[in-house]
Amino acid sequence: RLVKCFVPSTCPAITFCRKMARYSSSSLRAMSTGQAELKKMNLVGAVNDGLRIAMETDAQAVVFGEDVGFGGVFRATAGLQEMFGKERVFNTPLCQQG
Repeated sequence: RLVKCFVPSTCPAITFCRKMARYSSSSLRAMSTGQAELKKMNLVGAVNDGLRIAMETDAQAVVFGEDVGFGGVFRATAGLQEMFGKERVFNTPLCQQG
C-alpha cells in the first residue's frame, strides 16, 4: 500500500525537508530542482529512506534498538548497518520491565 501525504507548502516540516534536500543525496537535490521523478515506495521503504538520508546528512546520527542491526522486525532498518557500520547502527537489549 502506498501512502501519499498532501500538506500545505507553509508546513514547517516541508520547509525543513526542502532545506535539508540541499545537503542530502544527489537524487534529493535533483528532486528539489524538479529534475528528477518521484519514486513510489511503501511506508517501510519511506522510513528506511528517511533514516538513510538523516544518517548521510548528520555524522552524529545513530540508530539503535531491538534487532535494528538485522533490519528490524519490519525491515525498516535493512541495509543501514552495512552502509554506516556497527558503530552507528546497533542492537540493544529489550527490557519489558524498564
